[in-house]
Amino acid sequence: MAWYRAAVAIAVTAVILRYGNKELTRRILACNRVVKRWQGMPLIWGAWDCAHLCADMAVELGFSNPMKYWPKYNSLLEARKTLKKKGFETLTEAVTSKIKPITIGELMPSDIVEIKSDIPRMN
Repeated sequence: MAWYRAAVAIAVTAVILRYGNKELTRRILACNRVVKRWQGMPLIWGAWDCAHLCADMAVELGFSNPMKYWPKYNSLLEARKTLKKKGFETLTEAVTSKIKPITIGELMPSDIVEIKSDIPRMN
């Protein structure tokens, strides 16, 4: 059954790419490029982590790199210290200080979504 859902999603995406909204198409193609770069990468704090994934997506969409002037970090603890130095308790606070939060009904491909982790120390 999962293959069927994937086939339908691919078909719908193909129709949107062929006939649909240019902005939607641009976002879908940007997502595909980012997913190709990130697929299979291990979690490496300060290089291949959630903050850098969001930054990579922003750059792919034509924005400046939001991580450009952030201090380097190599662990979850250092990442949290970096956030605190910048005046934030969480990554969500840092992101929403620059981007207006949207409702679930406004979501489009490439938008940032916060998902609670199954790993307690990550939340």
